[in-house]
Amino acid sequence: MNQNNEPRKTTENTADLSPQSEYTPLSGTAKFFSGVGEKVRKYPKTILISVLIITLLMFIPLRNIDTETSMDDYIPESEAVDADETIGKEFSGECAVIIVVEARETENGSKNIVSPHSLMEMLTIEEGLRNNEKVSPYLVEKNGVFSVADAVQMALMAQFDKTIQTASEPEFAAAVNASLMNPEVFSLVSEVTNDGNGPHARAALIVVKVDNEYIENDWDKWEGIVSDIKDIIKKEDHKTVKLSVAGGMNDEMQKASRESLSRLLPISMIIIIIILYLSFRRASDVLLSVIAVPIIFIWTFGISELMGLGFTQFTFAAPILVLALGIDYGIHALHRYREELRGHASPDDAVKLSVTHVGAALFLTTVTTAGAFLSNVVSEVPAIRDFGITVAVGIVAAFIMMGIFLPALRLVVDNLLLRHGKTINEKTIKKQVQASTSRRPIFVLIADAALKRPVIVFVVVVLITLTSIYGALRLETEMEMKDLVKDDSEVVYAFDALNRYFPGVGNENGYILIKEGLTNTSTIQAMKEVLNNLYDDKHIVHVHGMAKSESIIPYLSVLMENETLCTEIGVHDNDGNGIPDSDEELKRAYDHLYAHGITMNGSAVSRKKIRSVLHRDADGEYDMALIIVEARDVEGMKGKYLLEELEEDAEPLRNAGVDYVVTGSPVTRYEMFKAMTDGMMKSIIISILTCGLFLILVFHSVKDGVITILPVVLISTWVFGTMHLFGYPINVVTVTIAAMTIGVGVDYSIHVRQRYREERENKLSRNEAMDLAIQHSGRALCGAAATTALGFGVLYFSEMNIFSMYGLLSSLMIVYAFLGAIVVLPVLLMAGDGKGKREENS
Repeated sequence: MNQNNEPRKTTENTADLSPQSEYTPLSGTAKFFSGVGEKVRKYPKTILISVLIITLLMFIPLRNIDTETSMDDYIPESEAVDADETIGKEFSGECAVIIVVEARETENGSKNIVSPHSLMEMLTIEEGLRNNEKVSPYLVEKNGVFSVADAVQMALMAQFDKTIQTASEPEFAAAVNASLMNPEVFSLVSEVTNDGNGPHARAALIVVKVDNEYIENDWDKWEGIVSDIKDIIKKEDHKTVKLSVAGGMNDEMQKASRESLSRLLPISMIIIIIILYLSFRRASDVLLSVIAVPIIFIWTFGISELMGLGFTQFTFAAPILVLALGIDYGIHALHRYREELRGHASPDDAVKLSVTHVGAALFLTTVTTAGAFLSNVVSEVPAIRDFGITVAVGIVAAFIMMGIFLPALRLVVDNLLLRHGKTINEKTIKKQVQASTSRRPIFVLIADAALKRPVIVFVVVVLITLTSIYGALRLETEMEMKDLVKDDSEVVYAFDALNRYFPGVGNENGYILIKEGLTNTSTIQAMKEVLNNLYDDKHIVHVHGMAKSESIIPYLSVLMENETLCTEIGVHDNDGNGIPDSDEELKRAYDHLYAHGITMNGSAVSRKKIRSVLHRDADGEYDMALIIVEARDVEGMKGKYLLEELEEDAEPLRNAGVDYVVTGSPVTRYEMFKAMTDGMMKSIIISILTCGLFLILVFHSVKDGVITILPVVLISTWVFGTMHLFGYPINVVTVTIAAMTIGVGVDYSIHVRQRYREERENKLSRNEAMDLAIQHSGRALCGAAATTALGFGVLYFSEMNIFSMYGLLSSLMIVYAFLGAIVVLPVLLMAGDGKGKREENS
């Protein structure tokens, strides 16, 4: 190779570094990157050493990174969420760990959980939980661990002075039947049948009740207790029963995320290495590109930790996304470098030309892609917000590594080879050129066909877009907890078994938190009216026509009916409305209930039960109270209906001027979904506006900016249409795809648009310029699209449904973006190039 030749100026290469034609809207950006290219040419070793030093410094924040994740990452900040946390921390009560116990098949072929052997094994399991030093301190005082086995044992002792082991078959059957007469016990056993040989059921529940004072709505404490319970029950080999714990989501999420990342990231690397080799046909190019990858990751997570970003379940997917997106930059940079070498430029000049021209385009794509992910900062869901920032940081790191560090590394290696008398593999490069120019690639043929029939392209694009919009408007918003963990995880199995055998047990609670006026009799009257309003609510469980609810009102009413007790504590009800006559008397009634509880329907109601619906602060003032309802049919977004019903029921509180909040898991889940969809729409609009305005500014042309982004806006609707076609819902992951489509899709359009303008600056006709633009940029784009699509596509094999869905949709999005860049955009560019039309006509 002639090292002293100037870069050739033919139609296969770029124009002068300082083009002066009317098609130079990026001259300022090109000038800046010409300076960057000059620095890379002169000081490649300094760049490498600087990157190495910064990378080593990044290990300091990396030591403090916390990779723990939890469901809290998906909960937005809101008044209802704050109220739900307040309830968990401030009110007494109990949380239940549910253990699903299924009967194994016995020697006679039956699967009966209410057999003596199964019940005895359940008692052994319960005893182990009660006596375990890790679990026992957190149990409620009475019936901390309870199941049908306890009830049958107590019935046998009471009726026959026998145990399950010593009772005869008739005695045992009688005790089981007697126990099941109790509704509380009956609810802990699946459907019971009697085939003449006694009661028969497939499954039962062991309920472990944990005192809420120890949990304080803290996921970590709760997860710790659930984990301990799992460890205890796994220590024994259970012969007649199969156990699964309906809890421990955080641990399962963490486990699934780590396993997916550790399995899928190496697969992504292998796929990308293969594609890089097929694209470069040069092992050293592949090796140098791969060297930059771990540095990108170190910078990404080091900077994220310095920014205080949360490490969420999303973050586990970030390396794969950054890898898939960032490797494209290396493909573009090295392809342009090699193209300049083929034009007889020296390595020094080739690297400067590569950084100058590709650097400008990569800078634009970095801004648009990072901006698209940054648009997620408007989301109220912490996981989405921090994920967007983390990936944006990774994209900027990838731009620096692949756009500057990689060319500098390539230059150092090539100059080293030349100094030792070795070639830089020119033979391979020439062979690749000959092979690539001997036939037109399929994507060029597709683009040629589109350019010959622009009207057909327009009609097809419009039809696909309208159909996609139709599908997008019918998308459901939905997310199930099991989508966040492995399909075969214990928690998924437990919840499925719970729903299969005990469909009513999984009901959630809704709350009305009253935050003031508790010692005002008018507030109590309003609360009574609220309870009366619950009777017709469709999303509240009703028992014998009465809404299933809890509050201080029934306990206060029982106290007021006890004239002796009222006289003793100095409380009167002269008007007979069941409420003390004065605010002072109301406080005395609270004091008694808070200190002693109450006897109701012949049963003692403990102080803890009173404190689960009434709160007293450190100064002895009653500042909060709860109305608790058992909700039904509130999965997914249906918590909206419970919220609407309770808000309507709470009108008496509003009329009385009392401050209250409607909350509970159905409400907070609805708010999460609403925050997701609202954030999605905001991020899409922000992505379109920011990318569009940015392109208009750098192109100095409204027309060019609109033409470049229009195909991307169209294909973003195609993604939603695909979701509807596959039956995929909008969820916490798919909400990020639309904005990402804008940012990533614009990258592809920018490269084609830039190359087309470069060739037009060389005084080529529209057809010639577009042909070369598609051939040269299209080749790099094809490799980049394949790399990114396959990189994202690896997520399809994630064991978490939600990321599997994300991987497939993201891969299709990349394919759509590539087609938009080589089919839709060329038609628009040619139609918008009025100068070219006039030249051809003349």
